[in-house]
Order: sequence, then C-alpha cells, then structure tokens
Amino acid sequence: MRDFRDAKAMARTLRSSLAKYGAEITHAQSLELIAQTFGQESWNVLAAKTKAPSEPLPITKSADLFPRLAQVELGCTDLDEARAFYCDVLGLEFIDTFGDSLFVRCGEVSLIVQQGANPRRGRPIYFSGDGRIHEVTQALRDQGVGFEPRRIARNHQGHDVWLGFFDDPWGNPLAVLANMPIEQQA
Repeated sequence: MRDFRDAKAMARTLRSSLAKYGAEITHAQSLELIAQTFGQESWNVLAAKTKAPSEPLPITKSADLFPRLAQVELGCTDLDEARAFYCDVLGLEFIDTFGDSLFVRCGEVSLIVQQGANPRRGRPIYFSGDGRIHEVTQALRDQGVGFEPRRIARNHQGHDVWLGFFDDPWGNPLAVLANMPIEQQA
C-alpha cells in the first residue's frame, strides 16, 4: 500500500494510466494532482513534508549541514534557447519561467538559468537548509564563515524563504536556501 512518501511513483502511475485513456498530462501536472490528493496546495509543499523530519536533526558535524543540493544557478543569453536546450535536448522537466529566469528540474535538484547580456561563470551552488536556517547559520559562524541569511519571501507556497551567500576560500560563490515555517509578523 502506497502512502505520501511514494508520491513520485504515484504521479508516474497516474500519468501512465491517464495516457492509456488518451488524457495526456505533463509530469509536473501529475505531481500537482498527487499533491492535491493528499490535501496539499502544491507539489513543493508535499515534497518538503515527505523529506523533512518532524523535528530538525541536531547538527553534529559539517556534513550534517548540507544533506542535499537545493538548486544550481546557470547563465544564458536567451531564455527561449535555454529552454529548448535544457528541456528539449537534455530532456529536463520544465518547471516555470519568472522574469529573466528559467526553472527546470534535474532529479531532485532545481536548475535556475538566468538570462543576461554577458552571463558569468561561477554561479552559486545552493545548499538546502530547509527547516534549519538558524542552526546552519550558527554552525557556519562557528567554523569562521561570514554568513548572514535573510528572509527573501514571506508565506511563499506555505513557507518563509531564507537565503544567504558566502564564498569558499577560492572565491567560488555558495549559498544556503531554506524553506522555513512561516513566522508571524510582530
């Protein structure tokens, strides 16, 4: 018997079953339908709930800080060409476009392809700090890393979103991106 932890498999089964009856939907649409089935407002909310422990685990060593990548940022000069390459050529799942950014999914990792006149190399790698931004901040400070995240969005898809940047010793940009419980405004 499947439960919410099997949501991705359920989405694949739903998409395949609907195709047998001539109803074609995208993978993203099937994920959203499964999320709605479990009473969640979006796939992102359900996915966060399937991965997040009920209580944040204590940070005991550096490897505990970053159990997985959240997203990787790349550059391009043309969003239409970028979508054609990443979605059509590479076969990555299209998520959305927003402003000058294209969002695609590569397994568990989101790729953000940002348009610019002179796209630079050395884009940030975003580590996930979901549910633990304050613990991650303190752990990085304890290791001598200058790190000051800030809330960049309130109540975005059911979370407050926090983001902070820092560099490795060679100047490569790194970041921590975290979906956090919504904090009540004072």
